[in-house]
Amino acid sequence: MKEDTPPIITQGALSKTELGDDLCNFCPLEKKGVYSVDGGYVAGCEGSKCHDAYDNFLSTIGDMNEFETQIILKLRELRILDEVQLIVGEYERACTKHPTWPDDIIHGAAIVAEEAGETIRAAINAAYEGGDIREVSHEATQTAATCIRLIKHVDAPFKPSTINSLKEWMA
Repeated sequence: MKEDTPPIITQGALSKTELGDDLCNFCPLEKKGVYSVDGGYVAGCEGSKCHDAYDNFLSTIGDMNEFETQIILKLRELRILDEVQLIVGEYERACTKHPTWPDDIIHGAAIVAEEAGETIRAAINAAYEGGDIREVSHEATQTAATCIRLIKHVDAPFKPSTINSLKEWMA
């Protein structure tokens, strides 16, 4: 184990058992679980590389500072790590698809409201029209990612022309 591994890890905060199926994310095998091959199916690992996976996990954690490690541990404790990973993935996708963000807080907040409206629409569809409940989660994930983008841009300078046109519109 690395010298700079945070104390929480060395105290056994995340054992193989506590990692559970997340340990597979650190497995060196290309194919994991059961997969098809010509003539049938093969079990990819049956736990044969869990020790290597755990070593990989520890080396990854060892590269993080204590604060980063504490955040991950807290997310795991709250049982929201998977959801946060989805939000981060959506944030990255959105930033790639829409690299620019509005220059003013009002338009940024409007984008968040639009995403929240899509979440409400998905919930109504799921509750009353037989829509897929997973769409609610998908839309909520997009809303959360958009909220992060807004928060990151709250201190962005306003364009005077945008503010003036809004003042005129409201008059």
